[in-house]
Amino acid sequence: MKNKKYQIAIIGYAGLEEYPVGTKIKPEVFDYAYELGKLVAQQGWSVITGGKSGVMEAANRGCKEAGGISIGVVTGDKRFTANDYVDVEVLPGMFNCGEEMALITMCDAVIMLGGGMGTLQELTIVYRQAKPIFSIRNLGGWSERLEQFSELDERDKARIDYSESTAELLQKLISAIG
Repeated sequence: MKNKKYQIAIIGYAGLEEYPVGTKIKPEVFDYAYELGKLVAQQGWSVITGGKSGVMEAANRGCKEAGGISIGVVTGDKRFTANDYVDVEVLPGMFNCGEEMALITMCDAVIMLGGGMGTLQELTIVYRQAKPIFSIRNLGGWSERLEQFSELDERDKARIDYSESTAELLQKLISAIG
């Protein structure tokens, strides 16, 4: 299918405003999100995020600036709550896990960059759906905590494929789905 447009979820840390004062997030996480958003768009694919700030906004911005279709699956049912770089705002009308289910169900693969509990919720859905999962090493949060495990549980439905760079991650992503 020549005109197939894959949808790649980029998940990870929300913006610092959502965390307690003093929380430290490695700033390169947001640089990676921006670069990966651009690289995904340059493949002719769409980027899907949770539509908020942080990794989500950086990935949506990279995608939009590269001419891609930038999608945000936002919490709840109120229109115009996504970040300024979202072209398509999806309103699942759900709170507390429903939006994560919608986001992950819509995507073909996931890139995880750091992340807190929302990212962990999304990861468990990705795992249950056995979709490809990719990450960059040493970004903190759940992506770094989980690197020590060769499998996420005994069923071994999916593994997180770690890379040293965005270029390496993109090549792995292309091999897995493209």
